[in-house]
Amino acid sequence: MCGIVRDCAGLRGRRSRDGPRALSWANATGRRVLRILRPPNEDACDAATWPGTDNGARRDQLRYRTKQRAGTRQRYGPPMTDGRHDDDDERRRVIEEELKRIEESAMYSAQIQFEQAKQWRGVNLALGLPASALAAVAGATALADTAGRLVAGVLALVSAGFGAVLTTINASHRMNQASSAANAYLEIQTAARQARLTDLPYQTVEEGRAALAEITARRNEQNKTAEVPNRRAYRRGAKNIEDGGQSYTVDQNDTNRH
Repeated sequence: MCGIVRDCAGLRGRRSRDGPRALSWANATGRRVLRILRPPNEDACDAATWPGTDNGARRDQLRYRTKQRAGTRQRYGPPMTDGRHDDDDERRRVIEEELKRIEESAMYSAQIQFEQAKQWRGVNLALGLPASALAAVAGATALADTAGRLVAGVLALVSAGFGAVLTTINASHRMNQASSAANAYLEIQTAARQARLTDLPYQTVEEGRAALAEITARRNEQNKTAEVPNRRAYRRGAKNIEDGGQSYTVDQNDTNRH
């Protein structure tokens, strides 16, 4: 490339036998070659080989333009950037967004499971208390008066019916299961929030990805064991969140400061 530029520079530097027309052609050719073959930095070709190097101002101008282009962009390509750094930032952003999704999902699941536990607790009390009370009344009636045996028998049958229904639906076990699932989802929510806010900004991408994989595995395992909630529990759980049931005072203070 430098040799071509030297030839063009020589054509511009000497007069041709054909007169002004040949000189004009040489000047135009030198300018085109200068635009097309301009090196990416000033070390690619010595400044003395460029046309017009006898002009110190022109040489300084070329060097200044070359320094401006060096490190900012290539002649025939996109801007020069640290590709690895950009890739790490993009992956870290994706990890942060995924942690936010897990945190939000766990928050809703926890509130819904708590509402489910409340429902099963109500069912357990609604069936268990009458069954116990009727059984006690039936026994007392049978012992107090022999004429009340018929009433005692009816009460005993009703009590047994309540007990059979309670045993069939197993409300107590389902209440405990829903409560345990809700607390497990709260743990996942807390872990995702802490990983996103306190750990991820200071971790490498590989460490952040490993933390995300661990929390995702915990969430998936919990989803397998949690009971599917009903529509009423879902609506009440969502309403709890909308009413601020999962908001913290420190978060409100941060919002007010911003």
